[in-house]
Amino acid sequence: MTEKHWQLYTAATSVIAVLVSVYCLSEDITGIFVHLYYIPILIASYRYRERGLLLSLFLVMVYLLLVFFHFPDNTRALVEGAIRAFALIAVAAIIAVLSGRIQTHVEALQREIDGHKNTEAALRQSESRYMELSITDDLTGLYNQRHFYNLLQAEIERTERYGRPLSLLLLDIDDFK
Repeated sequence: MTEKHWQLYTAATSVIAVLVSVYCLSEDITGIFVHLYYIPILIASYRYRERGLLLSLFLVMVYLLLVFFHFPDNTRALVEGAIRAFALIAVAAIIAVLSGRIQTHVEALQREIDGHKNTEAALRQSESRYMELSITDDLTGLYNQRHFYNLLQAEIERTERYGRPLSLLLLDIDDFK
């Protein structure tokens, strides 16, 4: 998801939670709507960690203000609201901490993966170099006998596969080195 998507989801779920809260409180529904706050709090705390905690705190304060303005004389509703607010903040803090730990582990894994990729590239380069060394002469840099026999075998197989004739010319230069 892009950053714009995260921001949009966080903002949209926050607005929905507040609007549903206003409606529920106006209808004297006091318990269930608070669970809607978990959605923006989880999104914000997971994605933005410390800043997400601030947004979560802001949402909890909005929730508490709504409860206070709708039930200013109802001590039970205010206490229940405070307990729910504490639970929301606790969830936000836990998610922010866990998200930070996850991010730390993801970064460590990415570094390890990058290290393995670098090692693999070095191994491939080394293998390529050793393959080249195994078929060339150190002194002249020309192909050696091993390479000649490998190519000869491949050409014989091709000749048999396609039913075509094979010609072979071999020159041996004495005391070449």
